[in-house]
Amino acid sequence: MALDPHQCERSAGGGLPPIVRGVAFAVIVLSTAFLGPTTWILPFLPMLFLSHSWWRITIDRFVGSWFIFITRVLELCFGLKVTVAGDRIEHGKPGLIIMNHPTGLDWLFFWNALLQMDWRLLTTLKVVLKEVIKKVPGAGWGMQLNTLLFLNRRMEEDRKRIKDMVEYWARTENNYQVLMYPEGTTICEDTLQKSRKWGEKHGLPKFDHVLHPRVNGFVLMVQKMRQLKSIDYIYDVTLAYNDVVMESELEIFKGNSPKDIRYYVEKFRIGDLPKDDKGLADWLNERWRLKEERLRAFHDQPKDTRQLSNGKDVETFKYSDKVQEIRSTWTTIWFFFLAASIYAITCYPRAMLLHLAVSSAVFLAALRYYGGFDKLQVEVRKWQLSKPKTQ
Repeated sequence: MALDPHQCERSAGGGLPPIVRGVAFAVIVLSTAFLGPTTWILPFLPMLFLSHSWWRITIDRFVGSWFIFITRVLELCFGLKVTVAGDRIEHGKPGLIIMNHPTGLDWLFFWNALLQMDWRLLTTLKVVLKEVIKKVPGAGWGMQLNTLLFLNRRMEEDRKRIKDMVEYWARTENNYQVLMYPEGTTICEDTLQKSRKWGEKHGLPKFDHVLHPRVNGFVLMVQKMRQLKSIDYIYDVTLAYNDVVMESELEIFKGNSPKDIRYYVEKFRIGDLPKDDKGLADWLNERWRLKEERLRAFHDQPKDTRQLSNGKDVETFKYSDKVQEIRSTWTTIWFFFLAASIYAITCYPRAMLLHLAVSSAVFLAALRYYGGFDKLQVEVRKWQLSKPKTQ
């Protein structure tokens, strides 16, 4: 398998062992991911029914501020460096982002890339993920609040989920950028061999660095977004890890995190893509063939001089002073929130634990009776739009 070897490297900065950094990352991420939604859901909840537009704006920015905070935590704990080049992803235009999927945490590291382009992208990003993730207490609840799209790989069920969520996003009248992984799963020796057999059966080329994309979900997503006029661009993002490729998501909690990640972005106007389903499927397969060539060329280069741009003169994005100020502000606020929460739990344990218990019950009830808080928001919005407007 032509991937960089998995390895455990000592994290940059401070000389702390990787396991210490991994535990610190786990404590910060998991505690804020739990305390954030459970602390604020009850005060915000009436807004869901009284003013859905303000609810959506508030939640998107609340979750986006946490994304911004985590980008800094990744750098503090692991010395993460992200290089992103190519075309800019536009915050003010609705779009679909497609990316190869080497590991289960690709979406997490992508936040750092988006932040280098435009911090506002972290308030309008939506991600297509596996359904099991939404059931994780805390982090999964925050993802439900953010109305991410959760699929279970059963096309008949997923078809309705895609339709409902894309319609919901369009009805909010916000310009979202939706990240999806057409490969449907992460690359490893087993999935690579299965993909090769499937590709050979269908007359497709042999890949070493990517899996053959599952075209049906991509075609369905594009056509539905087209129908609702909620897509202007498709962004083809090629991702490459230049050091560590994690075999499991849990490795990051052991400190075995990548520190050198590369992204290359290519932008396409939706009007330039084929209109029919087969044409879209062929377009995606061709993009993945080119992505394989780009990654092969990348890995054939010396490690210290690797580039995904293949020598092209393209824009490289870096943190602006304004973004650094915004991130420093939100990092301070979230660390203060964490400290204040710990203080409140210590000094007022009964009141705080009761509040957290009631908030948790709200999420658990939504999961049991509606399939999740994401679906509850979709149903509430449908109900609001079905009511006759008063004169």
